[in-house]
Amino acid sequence: MNQQKSNRKKLSVIEINPKELEKMKWNFGKLKSWTTWSQMVTCGNPSTKKEDSGLWLLLQISKLISSQNSYGESAYLINRTPRTYCCANTEDLETVVHHVHSLYPSASFLAAGVSMGGMLLLNYLGKIGSKTPLMAAATFSVGWNTFACSESLEKPLNWLLFNYYLTTCLQSSVNKHRHMFVKQIDMDHVMKAKSIREFDKRFTAVMFGYRTIDDYYTDASPNRRLKSVGIPVLCLNSVDDVFSPSHAIPIETAKQNPNVALVLTSYGGHIGFLEGIWPRQSTYMDRVFKQFVQAAVEHGHEISNM
Repeated sequence: MNQQKSNRKKLSVIEINPKELEKMKWNFGKLKSWTTWSQMVTCGNPSTKKEDSGLWLLLQISKLISSQNSYGESAYLINRTPRTYCCANTEDLETVVHHVHSLYPSASFLAAGVSMGGMLLLNYLGKIGSKTPLMAAATFSVGWNTFACSESLEKPLNWLLFNYYLTTCLQSSVNKHRHMFVKQIDMDHVMKAKSIREFDKRFTAVMFGYRTIDDYYTDASPNRRLKSVGIPVLCLNSVDDVFSPSHAIPIETAKQNPNVALVLTSYGGHIGFLEGIWPRQSTYMDRVFKQFVQAAVEHGHEISNM
């Protein structure tokens, strides 16, 4: 048992910044929109050349709503084109996944998405099926049905606590670059939005060419594509998450796809999952994530042959 523990690969987290990407000879022009790629994690002996090590790569997709996150500004890649991002548009993610795979074709490759990043990841997996170079993926606190998410966030208390603030964050992020959008979008109208739905109707749907907000929300909902996911995916949600109401979680669809493991907790909120009286250490989400990644890396061949 002790021998097995000593042979386990240790995880090391590397924060990605523009200099790291330059070393990887990343072509910024391939990205068509503003995107946040927060972390890459490598597993293996740090002293070994990456080309020779048994490393695996993990691409963590963070929420794209906020202009600031716990990793700081260095975690952001900005392609200054007149297009932002949305839950349904997976072109940038597909470009990044295939680029990293081309650099390390023999490495085990996984992805994780949190909140909106999870919606983006699931939509990508649902579109591409088993043709992705990813061997497995995990999502946390995903909004499964965009209509239901909006309705929940528009309830009076939720609007007061979350919706209005997030709307102002979205407005602030695009207003900084309004000169890039004025030819396509009525920015004055966008700045008068009082909810995320109004912002999406006036900005996001227009930006990505959707005829109506309903068309965009239909296309952005991952529950529609869950049946087409072709690799092992772990999805963790809490039934008390106001961003993803429990009645909209696609339990029956998940049961019909053997690649999908849907884990539901009674409590946990939105990306919370705190544990203990003084939850200062790792959360339930952290533990599940670590266990899933370790299992996928160490036993991936067994999973793929099931």
